[in-house]
Amino acid sequence: MLGVLPGFAQQSPPWNKVEITPFVGYQFGGSIRIRDGYLRIKDDINYGFALNITLRPGAQLEFMYSRQSTEMQIDTFNKPKEPLFDLAMEYYQIGGLYEVYRDDMFRPFGVMTLGLAHFSPQTPEVSSEVRFAFGLGGGVKVFPTRHVGLRLEGRLHFPFVSGGSGFWCSLPGGCAITVGGELMVQVSLNAGLILAF
Repeated sequence: MLGVLPGFAQQSPPWNKVEITPFVGYQFGGSIRIRDGYLRIKDDINYGFALNITLRPGAQLEFMYSRQSTEMQIDTFNKPKEPLFDLAMEYYQIGGLYEVYRDDMFRPFGVMTLGLAHFSPQTPEVSSEVRFAFGLGGGVKVFPTRHVGLRLEGRLHFPFVSGGSGFWCSLPGGCAITVGGELMVQVSLNAGLILAF
């Protein structure tokens, strides 16, 4: 029995210390209830990168940056969606990633992060906002070689859009829309190239 243990340990895959993963994907969802309807973030492409540092085999510290160039829309009950302004939606997140070891090639994982969401309207008439946000996700890493791999994941973003003075908005003619405390949800589906060292 004891003689088997050294051989089993040698079969464990080599663990890389650092992984850098540029990714691209599609991000959708993100609406805020207002009195006469909803403010909605238009579904669009997102891109960014993840930096992972191995703390121990299977457990990593992750920093993730993601950006979505899109637009804010207003969707009222008596008229169709109307664009308000272009919007850059950014996430700055840090947290933990846990790999469920299978073999050298396939590594399913789950991830949880905390950080900030930056709402950046691309117009001087509306100020930007930074909100607390957290994220949950999961996926799989595929390593055909030790130093290059593919990462496929789905991720949920939860930015808080509450505030004492409400959430910003700009309507034709100018008006202010105030919302109470609310948790917004966005979903992103991403694919990235892992560079591992």
